[in-house]
Amino acid sequence: MKTVAVILLAGSSTRFAAKSSKQFYEINGKPLAYYALKPFIESNKIDFIVLTYKNDGIDKINDLIKSFGNKKEIFKVLGGSSRHKSVENALNFLKDKLSDSDNVLIHDGARLFLEEQQIINLLESLKIYNAATLAIPAEDTIAVVKNNLLESVPSRNNIVKIQTPQAFKFKTIMNAHSICNIEATDDAQLCLLINENVKIIEGSKKLNKVTTIEDIVNVKEILNE
Repeated sequence: MKTVAVILLAGSSTRFAAKSSKQFYEINGKPLAYYALKPFIESNKIDFIVLTYKNDGIDKINDLIKSFGNKKEIFKVLGGSSRHKSVENALNFLKDKLSDSDNVLIHDGARLFLEEQQIINLLESLKIYNAATLAIPAEDTIAVVKNNLLESVPSRNNIVKIQTPQAFKFKTIMNAHSICNIEATDDAQLCLLINENVKIIEGSKKLNKVTTIEDIVNVKEILNE
């Protein structure tokens, strides 16, 4: 059984107020994508890796791959116009490389500091379920708003913040993308739409997504721990 990691690096970084896209914003001489990719390179659970990229970012992707030497086989796939399309491009690339029962981890390239145990826990869950995702409890009160008026306040006991990587059996995630014709921002959401149970696995605050330039302060603090 194979396990492949798909890491999404084709985002537009529209909310990241810097000259470079956030994936390639450098801290300590390395782009953020380096810290997102490193755990998969070092994990003996991952057979190979697929990176999605923007057409104008191919040189930076090549430099990123070279920085790891030949520790693991890495493939490059041109991303799409959205996260959803980028995932589909990667899955189509994998059609002739994976069987239905193989495992796929899909990870946002702006989530850093994944731990090996989290990879292990996700893969263990795929022995029972066809889909799983990392998540952490929601600390803030979450409200539903309609017409600028407070409509309802769900219990925080039933609310989590979804993180990545998300893990899937290859057949399951292919079916989800082929059946559900929506621009999803989350692949576990697609599995729900085809009535697949999605197992929740404990994530970490360190995996919170880098979205704005202000998030870099937190990244630096973690690196200096």
